[in-house]
Amino acid sequence: MKFTNRPLALAFLSLAFGSFVVKKASADQVIPENLVINGNVSVGFDAVNNEVFGDDTIRLKENNLRIAFRDTTADVGEPGNDWQIISNDASSGGASYLGFEDITGGKIPFRVMAGAPVDALRIDDSGKVGLATDSPAAQLHVNVAFDAMAPEESVLIGPEAVVPSGALLEVRGPVYISGSSNPNLTVDASGDARLFVEGSAIFSKNFEIASSRGFKEEIREVSGAEARQSLRDLEAVEYRYKGDTEMQLGFIAEDVPALVATDSRRSLSPMDVVAILSTVVQEREAKIRERERQIGEMRRALEEVRRRRSDETPIDSPQPFSPER
Repeated sequence: MKFTNRPLALAFLSLAFGSFVVKKASADQVIPENLVINGNVSVGFDAVNNEVFGDDTIRLKENNLRIAFRDTTADVGEPGNDWQIISNDASSGGASYLGFEDITGGKIPFRVMAGAPVDALRIDDSGKVGLATDSPAAQLHVNVAFDAMAPEESVLIGPEAVVPSGALLEVRGPVYISGSSNPNLTVDASGDARLFVEGSAIFSKNFEIASSRGFKEEIREVSGAEARQSLRDLEAVEYRYKGDTEMQLGFIAEDVPALVATDSRRSLSPMDVVAILSTVVQEREAKIRERERQIGEMRRALEEVRRRRSDETPIDSPQPFSPER
């Protein structure tokens, strides 16, 4: 091949014998054939002569680095999206990261921020995905160094929010866990129940219901009359769940008094029943204590009467009349 362009000829000579530094040329260079470089390449406005490459085969060197993929497909219906690899924001004070930009869509769907920890994301040779672990033990393994006092160490699935302290996992949205077509466990924020378990559930430790004043509003005391009436209206029944063999005791959600009924009338909250029971028991306890106080006062009054009678001087009985006297 005969070179008629002197700068291009010099470039090929340098390629043949070592590293190649490409800086902005005075004119575009078009190479109509294959190009093989036996050495290193430095590209960018800040590339210098005698660049020390180290282990770098290709070095991009300037203050705004981008590698663009411009698809020139013109056929309708054929894939032709443009993409770009971004190294850091171009604006002053922007973020430092390596990202993949969907140029056509105008968004960055994936980015790795500077300072990300070791093995923030790893995919092993079997396809297992690990987050914060170098040896994922499941198809998706999230290694959480859980600390109940540090909610940011938890796992959140759903809209951006702060996971409550003490929660290892917060799910915001529907989740279906099942070994068949019918889910055994349903977490659905838009349904009647946030958590629905098809079948029995066993907790090896405590089961706690959030009850802090900070979670509640429109708080009022339940009167003793309301509690007594609701307790009288509760009708305990024995029943068996459909498809089950074990008989159980409880109430029918559609038949319970309004004070302990849920909006759906399909389920019951044990805390509601406990609340009216505790109110009635406390009222009865107060009456018992009052009666015990009254009985105590009556006993003390009776003892006082007995003491006074025992302290009085006895009156001598009159002597019988004798005619001889």
